[in-house]
Amino acid sequence: MNDFIETREINIKSIYNLMVENLSFVLKFTFIVAVSSIIISLILPPKYETNSVILPYKGNQQSAGIGGLLQNSLGVNLGTSEGMNYERIFDDLFNSNDFIQNILYEYVENKDGENILLIDLILDKDIDDTLTKTQLSLLAKSSFINNYLSVNYDSYKSLVYIRVSFHDEILALNIHNLVLEEFDNYLSVLKNTKIEQKNLKLNQKLKAVDLELKDLEIKKENFITVNKNIIDSPFLTKELRVLEREISVKESIFLSLSSQIELNKVDLSLEKNNFRILNSPVLPLNPSFPKKKFIVIISTLMAFFISILLLLIRKGYYHE
Repeated sequence: MNDFIETREINIKSIYNLMVENLSFVLKFTFIVAVSSIIISLILPPKYETNSVILPYKGNQQSAGIGGLLQNSLGVNLGTSEGMNYERIFDDLFNSNDFIQNILYEYVENKDGENILLIDLILDKDIDDTLTKTQLSLLAKSSFINNYLSVNYDSYKSLVYIRVSFHDEILALNIHNLVLEEFDNYLSVLKNTKIEQKNLKLNQKLKAVDLELKDLEIKKENFITVNKNIIDSPFLTKELRVLEREISVKESIFLSLSSQIELNKVDLSLEKNNFRILNSPVLPLNPSFPKKKFIVIISTLMAFFISILLLLIRKGYYHE
């Protein structure tokens, strides 16, 4: 045990002495690597991130909420609103061709105040000219989803986290706002389409109930005309009351359907409000990449230890 401790002390002292003897080499090597890491961190293109947190409205009086709208639009059956897989819903939405296509062909404003198509910012200017418009759209969509847009759903908190990354801070913020706006537009279109389809069915039912109600009223009038001594006949009185009860039921159904249609029309006229933004995206002050201080510190430390390792190898310590 004592021999091991003594040997270890000798090795540490030997390494220390070796480092002191070759301090110039260690410092030069570390300095060169540190300067190189600074240059590399300055050359690397910056990337700015904007983040937002939104709370989707899952349901209301008029509809099944975002979950119901999206699962119908995307053609997936994910269960009821209570047990719905929202993580899959949002993943399918933000990867869907229609939604991303709408965003790519929208204009965003850069720091110079110029409006540029997003797809032109995503695609490389030196890209192959032989690609068709469809191929370019698919390439831009894939690049946007993989490199610039990130969406995560927290099932525990029922929150959606959206992150947009771009090489310019102004564009990162404007693209993020565009994503939120298009998300709201997309949901509003789905909601309005669903309400219109619902109203179409309700109007068909309303017309059918209206015809039945008119037939019952005519039947009642004919019954009263044919049977003028209804009061004197308990049987006829009972028949009349049955008719009147049927008419009353149909009138209630008619009023209920009319009321539902009007409520749906009011819902159509409401402003877009499909989710609540808990944390709005803000203009990033510093790039999220590269982490210049981190790169320089890590590179300097690694260079220091590598220089010592090189000295040990050169002196043959690993062969003893």
